[in-house]
Amino acid sequence: KSFHYSGIKRGVIARSNVLGAVTTEMPSRLSEKFANADKKSQFIAYLTAGYPNADETVNLLLAMQAGGADVLELGVPFTDPQADGATIQKANEVALENGVGLNECLGIVKRAREQGLEIPVVLMGYYNPFFSYGVDALMDDSKNAGVDGFIVVDLPPEEGALFVSAATKRGLSYIPLVSPTSTNERISYLSTNAGSFMYCVSVTGVTGARGALPSD
Repeated sequence: KSFHYSGIKRGVIARSNVLGAVTTEMPSRLSEKFANADKKSQFIAYLTAGYPNADETVNLLLAMQAGGADVLELGVPFTDPQADGATIQKANEVALENGVGLNECLGIVKRAREQGLEIPVVLMGYYNPFFSYGVDALMDDSKNAGVDGFIVVDLPPEEGALFVSAATKRGLSYIPLVSPTSTNERISYLSTNAGSFMYCVSVTGVTGARGALPSD
């Protein structure tokens, strides 16, 4: 995946510009991982749930843990992944053909936990499937399955107050995106809504291979 990641350690959500005064401890698995983030970079590995199939996704999550990943990012298949290039679009198509949606993603995480997965898992996806599932139901089921947080590509905190609040109340992390075009003021604002770390997009445009990187 062409995005690069940078963990920004935060002990708690202090005061959110979206939510008002909200304080909660970070999810324990993420808290443990980022407690020493100043001393050790955290490697966050990505894969699309359901590619090549649901059973192999469970095996791959466990394999990435065994290989040294600190946090796992599980992509939720979607019909229109507009921030992703051809590679992840194809993985989404295969996953959807395999019948893997959001409910199956939660089942994959639950099965992986039952088989020994211990490191944090963050669901990455687009808001449509999350909204269709029902925000409160999603948070409850995610907590029960062993999910630790969410990266929602198309849901900035200004538009996602209910989502952020519902996650925070259940000890789940909302992870905002910071891009090369984000101003210092914007980054500061986003950090007040970050439940654990911030997803740093290294280049503008969609994910995928490139022949060259921009000068900035």
